[in-house]
Amino acid sequence: MAATSAGKSSISSPPPPTQSFNFSSDPPPKLVLSKDQLFYSSDAIKTLKEKTRSPDKIEQEFDRLQANRFKKVAVTQSCREALQNVNLSKNRYTDVIPFDENRVVLKSSKVTRSSGRDYINASFVEVGSSESISQFIATQGPLPQTCEDFWEMVIQYHCPVIVMLTRLVDNYKTVKCGDYFNSEDRPREFGNIQVTTKWTRKTETSLVLRCLEVKYKQSEEPVHTVLHIQYPGWPDHGVPDDTLAVREIVKRIYHIPPGLGPVVVHCSAGIGRTGAFCTILNTIQRILDGNMTAVNLGDTVSIFRSQRIGMVQTMTPIHSKRNSSQGWAKMRWQFFDSSVAEGLLSAMAATSTGKSSVSSSLANSFNFSSDPPPKLVLSRDQLFYCSDAIKSFKEKTRSPDKIEQEFDIPKEFDHLKLQDVANEICREALRDVNRHKNRYKSIIPFDKTRVVLKSSEVTRSSGSDYINASFAEVGSGESVSRCIATQGPLPDTYEDFWEMVIQYHCPVIVMLTQLFDDGKIVKCGDYFNSEDKPREFDNIHVTTKWTRTTDTSLVLSCLELKYKHSEEPAHNVLHIQYLEWPDMGVPDGTLEIRDIVKRIYHIPPVLGPIVVHCSAGVGRTGAFCTILNTIQRILDGNMTALNLSDTVSIFRSQRIGMVQTKVRSCESNPRIIAALGPVQHTCEHFWEMVIQHHCPLVVMLTQLVDGHQIGGDTQREEPLHSVIHVQYLDWPDFEVPYNTLPVREILKMIYHIPRDLGSIIVHCSARIGRTGTFCTILNTVQRILVGNITALDLGHTISILRSQPMGMVETTVGC
Repeated sequence: MAATSAGKSSISSPPPPTQSFNFSSDPPPKLVLSKDQLFYSSDAIKTLKEKTRSPDKIEQEFDRLQANRFKKVAVTQSCREALQNVNLSKNRYTDVIPFDENRVVLKSSKVTRSSGRDYINASFVEVGSSESISQFIATQGPLPQTCEDFWEMVIQYHCPVIVMLTRLVDNYKTVKCGDYFNSEDRPREFGNIQVTTKWTRKTETSLVLRCLEVKYKQSEEPVHTVLHIQYPGWPDHGVPDDTLAVREIVKRIYHIPPGLGPVVVHCSAGIGRTGAFCTILNTIQRILDGNMTAVNLGDTVSIFRSQRIGMVQTMTPIHSKRNSSQGWAKMRWQFFDSSVAEGLLSAMAATSTGKSSVSSSLANSFNFSSDPPPKLVLSRDQLFYCSDAIKSFKEKTRSPDKIEQEFDIPKEFDHLKLQDVANEICREALRDVNRHKNRYKSIIPFDKTRVVLKSSEVTRSSGSDYINASFAEVGSGESVSRCIATQGPLPDTYEDFWEMVIQYHCPVIVMLTQLFDDGKIVKCGDYFNSEDKPREFDNIHVTTKWTRTTDTSLVLSCLELKYKHSEEPAHNVLHIQYLEWPDMGVPDGTLEIRDIVKRIYHIPPVLGPIVVHCSAGVGRTGAFCTILNTIQRILDGNMTALNLSDTVSIFRSQRIGMVQTKVRSCESNPRIIAALGPVQHTCEHFWEMVIQHHCPLVVMLTQLVDGHQIGGDTQREEPLHSVIHVQYLDWPDFEVPYNTLPVREILKMIYHIPRDLGSIIVHCSARIGRTGTFCTILNTVQRILVGNITALDLGHTISILRSQPMGMVETTVGC
């Protein structure tokens, strides 16, 4: 193999040629980690997070490195080959040269090389010797006179990848690297070596990928294929704004077997950005290999510096005289920690274990926020999946009979008597010791899918392993969440509930009920509310870190759970309560559900199962699980998710009665009141209507005096209710406006007014002409935005409107 140990300058046996490896410009495959790798990653993330909270430790780690720098005398004695007169011109910088002990030595041959010297400014660097850890060649950006030597090195050492962390020319027009690869329509020649560009692609993270073929001009040896990855956005004396691009490079290299050959990494000098990247990749690889000494980045950098002078540079950024070298060091060190931690977390997020033994420190390292969830960024494939799904759903909504038939799925256990259930599939739930733990005697978990609690005298006061909760999942995609469907906790089961959350490392609880319904009937026990101090549930402490109410009226709480008599770390959980979902029905709109789905979308499924409960844990719980699961599977490319009846059937086979009622379409359009333009004696009635219906907006599509048409002055009465009054003066009576700008501006204003504020009043003079036209436009736009394509049939919309106030829309609706 080509893996050459640092300190050796030759390879014992050549590896298989890389032309057999398929280099692709597609996004790298997701990383699938083993259970052991998940634990290694979890521990490493915890350590790195603790370090970032202690800036002094970072300073000390860097100071220790600075104290161990090579002195000039030692460099002269250790780098004799680089300082020979014949080789001086091959060094881009006089103070950045390789040690003799581990420099890359080129084989000299008159057949293949025009240069007779074996020197190139490049060093073998590596930490760790596992077969899953890459060896690197750290080198400078090639000079015009060393381009042939560079490609000779790539061929001789069978290097499969070149990582270029610099531009050819920086912002100050200073040449940072020679152009050793660019070719347009024909191969380029460097001495006896020919380089051909097979393809070039730019990724979403601004990496430039090139597939290059390298071969000797006068040789029958097979072509050598190499993947060239250029990251032009990494600044010379700084760190990137984020870790996305670095993580993509790591993912691409992860899928290339280290046995193919060493990875070539270079920037300009081959030590600063080069050293940083080698440290990040090597640290991640060693952690995934189970070598937890890798979390000590200072030791890793020390070893790299013993192999190449100055690896991981430290200097004051040239754009800021105020920053000290220590501040710069801290910036780079934090970038190391962030890159490693986020790279590991990204790998973990892509791994679906389906097990309950994932470390709880994963959730502790995840940052739960009350801010609006980030926008969903979908891939091209996901956009196609969504497009097909929407089309399928729209066709279904046009056929109510199909919806009826689909809902009339077999109610698997409706025909079974309770005694039959007890004897066959729910024995544990109906044991005498457990009956009081069931909120409803007919809603109980199956033995095969129930959540089993581990019993321990140290952590639990109850000796029973029973809780009324079931694992519910459909599909096994890496991005599909596993759910725990459970009832609203009873006072007797609070401790069991929190024990379940801790044991199964659940990162999120979705609560779809209020504590009491309108009739003051208890629907759920108060298992979480706390004001100024932790609440105790026997051996478990629950502390509320923060609580926020979102724009969609969700109540978010960050809770911290901990055993009272245990040194285990606290477990953080995001509690999401949706108060407005009625017990026996569906919400008025879908905004809140979409908000919950978005928040869960950004929480890696590998952190643990999502706990979902209403009162019984079947109706609203089943509906939400169906919605979330369907969306996730469609985004994962599983189009069988379009068959909702199959999904519900599977959920019902995992928990009795999941999805109790028919799922109705939720209209999210604001109600509109079409009103006559008030005359003087009706102004009081007009404003009474505004107040009673809590109308947030009045759209007036007429002037007070318009030729012979007169309307009352709606602005002269002093309203007691705050309302926005929008008047569009230039819409002529019996005609349409000459442009659509004002109408579009009103639409945008209405778009941002929540439905629950009240109805929107629209009036002209007679409430039918301009009013009807505007209502048609507004309603059509809103229904299209929620995916109701039937809104494109304007004639049908107008017919419905005319059946409400007679004569709506007098004139043709202009485009």
